[in-house]
Amino acid sequence: MAGREDLQQSGLHIRRLKTRLHDSASRAEALRGDREEAGSGLKQLVETHPDWVQDNSRQSTGYLFLVAGVTAVYFLDIMLFGPTAEMLSEKAFYGWPVMTWVARFLVPAAILLAEISIALQIFFARRDSETYYTASKAYWGWIFIGILFALVMPSLVVGTNLVQASFESQSIQTGLRWQLFGLVVLALVMHVPIIFGGRVAHEAKSFFSFKLKQRSLQRRVQQYNKEYGTEAQSFRSDFDLFYDLLNRHRQTFQDNYDQGPFDSCTRRFSREIYGYDVIQPASGAGTTQTSQNSSFDQGNQRQGQDQMRDEFADVDPRVREEESEVRA
Repeated sequence: MAGREDLQQSGLHIRRLKTRLHDSASRAEALRGDREEAGSGLKQLVETHPDWVQDNSRQSTGYLFLVAGVTAVYFLDIMLFGPTAEMLSEKAFYGWPVMTWVARFLVPAAILLAEISIALQIFFARRDSETYYTASKAYWGWIFIGILFALVMPSLVVGTNLVQASFESQSIQTGLRWQLFGLVVLALVMHVPIIFGGRVAHEAKSFFSFKLKQRSLQRRVQQYNKEYGTEAQSFRSDFDLFYDLLNRHRQTFQDNYDQGPFDSCTRRFSREIYGYDVIQPASGAGTTQTSQNSSFDQGNQRQGQDQMRDEFADVDPRVREEESEVRA
């Protein structure tokens, strides 16, 4: 009774290992598909912009300085808009001092984003007019909007300065006028290049988008390769254990156990790992297992022969040297 129970437990263990092999091969198949999809996307991306693949320090430095310049404009706008934010927050959100800080940081960011959007619209409208050789009303319309938007920050600076000057003496008002002139010039110099530099902004946006997408796809391909390699190692370990348990089962219980056929996905994955057809297609219960065992044994025998050939290749020169010494 105990022997029969051991026989059933051994067969159950073999079937579970076979299920694990099927599941592992299915996961590897899915990983292979995801890896090929990511690799195809990466290849297509590289072929679309081959000039951005290789690191061009001059181009990259120019785009980085552009980003640094926009960041500097943002922080300067925070300083310029600070007094205006305090005045507007006291009127609109009286008793909420936190709104002063919200307006101080969010409003300049919103103004910069709007200016970049206008710059891109000017660039696209101009490109369309040059492509179709037509006078574009949209282009001049966006130019007019850009000019108006370039006056937003200087107008806020002027308004805030006039309010401050109304509470000061005549001598201080004279100094504030010169300060106002400098702040207005600074605001114009900062924002006009952003609004009317749509081409550079578009190229920088496309460049950084390309780099982010390229690195994302490269990380995905590397991750899929790593997971695929882990799955291959797990499959090989499980298959070796499966083969050992199957032989031990037959030798211990004298039972010609047939574990059943493997699916095509598992056979294909095992062929890729071992380099030969370790699992033969099913052609009958007894014939299937015999062919699988013989194929696996042949593979092991082939590896053993290669190892022995390498060992004899190292031994033969030494034997020939000893024989020549004896003859001498």
